[in-house]
Order: sequence, then structure tokens, then C-alpha cells
Amino acid sequence: IYLNQKAILKISISEEEISREYKALKLFKGCKVVKVLKHHGAALLLEQLTPGSSLKDYAFVDELASLRIISELIKNLATTSHTSNYNFPTITSMLSVINAQKYSENYLITKALEIANKLLKESN
Repeated sequence: IYLNQKAILKISISEEEISREYKALKLFKGCKVVKVLKHHGAALLLEQLTPGSSLKDYAFVDELASLRIISELIKNLATTSHTSNYNFPTITSMLSVINAQKYSENYLITKALEIANKLLKESN
């Protein structure tokens, strides 16, 4: 719980990746995306979302309403100001980075412990 709000801590091995995600979430703030409570280094503290009904499942109940929902979401995301000024990575470029890096389990555990210790020190 962070400031009386349920939260989820997302930690990445890549500070650059989390920074990109943070910028995107800030850019699309107000477009029905998860709220960022705090960002530091390779970590994001996000509001905890409660799972609801899948839009895919809802389409079987009311196809027209689900089309309206997805259309509104796409319209909001597409018309957000400054989207053309931010160079979002493509899926291909993101996958090439993942494929190029061969992380061992030990590396990931070490990196996670470093981030956790850093966060613990800063919270005191």
C-alpha cells in the first residue's frame, strides 16, 4: 500500500526500458491506462488494477458495445498530444534487443537484488 492505495512494484533489468514505459504511461495519462504512482531507476510503482471482464469475452455479449469501447480507446490513444514527438520502439526492435542479450539466471537474480537493496536504502 502506497499513500493509502493498493500498488504493484514493477522492476526491470533495464532502466532504459522502464524509462520508456514511464514516458509512455505519462504521455497517455487520462487515456484509461494504469496510473504511475512513482518512478525511480529500473522500477515503477503502479496503481493496482482489479481484473474485470475481458473485452474479448464481452464481445460475445454485446458486440456493438465492445466495438465502441475499442474505437474510443484507439481514438484517445491516437489523438494524444505529442505522440509524434516521441519515438516509440517497434515490436521488432524490442524483440531484437531481447534476442541479442543472453541473460543467465544468476545475472537476473543479482540485478534484482541490487535494485531491491537500492530501493530499501532509499525508503529509509
